[in-house]
Amino acid sequence: MQRYLNLSGNSNIIAYENGYGYIKVQFSDYSIYTYTYQSAGKENVEIMMECANRGWGLNGFINRYCKYSYSSKQRPYERSSSRYYRQSSKNDDYDSNNDNYASRREDDDRETLADYVNDMFDGNWQLYEDNMSDD
Repeated sequence: MQRYLNLSGNSNIIAYENGYGYIKVQFSDYSIYTYTYQSAGKENVEIMMECANRGWGLNGFINRYCKYSYSSKQRPYERSSSRYYRQSSKNDDYDSNNDNYASRREDDDRETLADYVNDMFDGNWQLYEDNMSDD
């Protein structure tokens, strides 16, 4: 995995890995979520990859558009001095604050790319395109 640049300074993301048709994102609690074309949609995964590569906007995009669209997650937990990962499916939502399973939020409304551009770039499509380019 690559270290996430976190140019905004307030992201919960520490690392990511881009692959063909997926992105893995590691959060500050060391959990690793995998988002695939199938689970989150090709456009959303491509945007997440671009946000990850530029080091800005990934956490906000995931929270707003893809929070529950992961295909799998790995949750760390401590046993002795070693760190282990627990693999879970999308339907298992482990609540680390209460150390139990919580039900998935069913009212997750998927918004559009236009809503994202309006929120993050004040509707300025040129600014969005400039930020998404690899220059």
